[in-house]
Amino acid sequence: MRLLRRGSPIALVAAIIASLLVLAWPAAAPAGPVVVRAPVSPAFSDYLQRRAADPGAALGLTVEDLLGLGTIPSPVVAGGGPGLAAYAASTLPAAFDLREQGTLPPVRNQNPYGTCWAFATMAALETALTPPSSLDLSEDNLVNYSGFGYDDPYNNGGTFTNALAYLLRGSGPVLEAADVYATPQLTLGATAVEAVQDVVLLPRFTEPGVTEAVKTLIMHTGAVATSFTWKSDPVCYDKEHASYYYSGAEAANHGVTIVGWDDGYPREDFLAGSQPKHDGAWIVRNSWGPAWGEAGYFYVSYEDTMFGTEGNNMAFTRLAVPSAATRIYGYDALGWVTSLGYASTKGSSSGWMANIFRATRDERLSAVGFYRTAAAGSYTVYAGSSLARLREVASGSIEVGGYFTVPIEKGMRLAKGQRFVVAVHLDTSGWSFPIPVQAPLAGYAQPRGVPDVSFISPDGQRWTDLARVSPRSNVCLKAMTVH
Repeated sequence: MRLLRRGSPIALVAAIIASLLVLAWPAAAPAGPVVVRAPVSPAFSDYLQRRAADPGAALGLTVEDLLGLGTIPSPVVAGGGPGLAAYAASTLPAAFDLREQGTLPPVRNQNPYGTCWAFATMAALETALTPPSSLDLSEDNLVNYSGFGYDDPYNNGGTFTNALAYLLRGSGPVLEAADVYATPQLTLGATAVEAVQDVVLLPRFTEPGVTEAVKTLIMHTGAVATSFTWKSDPVCYDKEHASYYYSGAEAANHGVTIVGWDDGYPREDFLAGSQPKHDGAWIVRNSWGPAWGEAGYFYVSYEDTMFGTEGNNMAFTRLAVPSAATRIYGYDALGWVTSLGYASTKGSSSGWMANIFRATRDERLSAVGFYRTAAAGSYTVYAGSSLARLREVASGSIEVGGYFTVPIEKGMRLAKGQRFVVAVHLDTSGWSFPIPVQAPLAGYAQPRGVPDVSFISPDGQRWTDLARVSPRSNVCLKAMTVH
């Protein structure tokens, strides 16, 4: 799989139009409710068009003062909903700073490459460890093994959903000592030292309840990775106070992590002549080394117009120690690329997905993992020997979007070579595309896909092989087993 390569602008535009405008699956699909594909995020659509027009400029990877950027928009963004209000703490302090807890790892330096997305991911992950900063995790391994086949992985940019694909399939994280930064040669034998279980993806900061949820996550789980628009123009950054305020609308190009906030941070400490109207700032960890800013940190105004506004603001909320006894089954090595739903008069927030696996040893089904494409909604997990013989094994509700691992207390016993099925019924209140899918997308992902194993359904009775309506596609649903 590869990122869009430099080539004929006409060919690139044609691929973009095909991927953005064809939202319904082909007419050859089996009769029944119409399967509809969600449109890509507006920011990603804009990115593809800018890249087609000028492949070298779309990433915003100009290097000034040897500082790198590197974030590109994701084609999918987790939606919000009323559940966010319940997720946030009822009362929050006026200021909070993870630095004062004495547990943050040293500030890293991405210099001079466009790998901020990897550094922001690992910074958020390191602060979620128990105890925090107990491990130095490798950004280089994520950059080189994301699986997205970039021509130049150090400067083609990346997304937090790229990072999640790598982590959730169990490829990482590995220790920095096992794969040192900026060593492009492949590193063999490095093993994951943490197993990511739950990840929260919060929507745009402009949506109700998001800033409160971000603050709650920082207090209780660790730093939150986000993106914003970095402008080297001197009207944005105040070196004296290490403060930043941008009021424009250019696309986000830099990934960082939020480690705290200060509601009383004075507006006067932002650059004279370009100050926000009100006090208040996020405390942000950068990846340009400790000599930059305030020992590697800086302050971003609450009123910054692009800070956190492209969504997928990411926090790791549950981790586990990897075990040789645990196995991950899945077909979505590249993770969440698009979302599906079933068309109706008002759209449907309900959908079913299933994967068929074959046990590689004598083992027991212990958990399933899946993405929630939007906040607020229920799930029901099923398992069995076939699509016609499923039984409920778990259920619940989730208030936020992201990826979640659901334990199965009495999982089915599996003999080596036995075929088994896991299925999930998802409801995403107010969002019409509940089914997360790995699928080909021009300019982003070209998975090979596995046919005859992934199925979708509007009701849990009428199942359709996903490969028949979307070649080279699989649902994002994993099964975990223990030996």
